[in-house]
Amino acid sequence: MPPTYFLTTPKQIPEVDVMGQLSFTQQLVDQILSTVKNDDHRLQEEVRASVEKLSSNVPRTNWRVVSFLEIVWPIIMTMIFTITYPFVKSFPDCNGNQPPSPLIHIAVISIGPIVWNAGILVAQFLVSLFLGPTVAGHDGGVLQDMMGEKTKVH
Repeated sequence: MPPTYFLTTPKQIPEVDVMGQLSFTQQLVDQILSTVKNDDHRLQEEVRASVEKLSSNVPRTNWRVVSFLEIVWPIIMTMIFTITYPFVKSFPDCNGNQPPSPLIHIAVISIGPIVWNAGILVAQFLVSLFLGPTVAGHDGGVLQDMMGEKTKVH
C-alpha cells in the first residue's frame, strides 16, 4: 500500500507560511547577535556573513574535477556502451538469423546528427551568401566584393 501522503488532495496539503519562516529566521539571527557581547563586533560580522552567504562566496571547482567530469567520464561511458551494445546484439534472433553489425548502428546514431547539422549549415551559408546582398542593398555579389571587383550602378 502506498504511503498516505500520495493520496492527499490539494485541499489537505497545509499552506506554508513563508513570511513567518523568514521573520522567525530574522528573529533567531537577532537573538544570536544580541547574546554576543557588544564589544565583539568581529563575531557579529561572522554571524551575519554566515547568514548572508551567497553563491559568489562558493569556491570554484578544481580544474581536475571539471576535466574528469567533462572529458574523461564521457569517454569511459562511451567505451562501456560501445563494448556492451555489440555484445547484446551479437545473439541470433528466434529464427537463427544473425543480426547486422551493431557497429554500423553505433556509427549511424553517432555520426548521423553531425552530418545533418553540417548539411543545415551549408544550406544556411548558401542562403546567406546569395540572399544577403539582396537584403543589404548591394548590387554586386559577395564573391565580387571579396575579389575586389567594384561594381557601380549609375
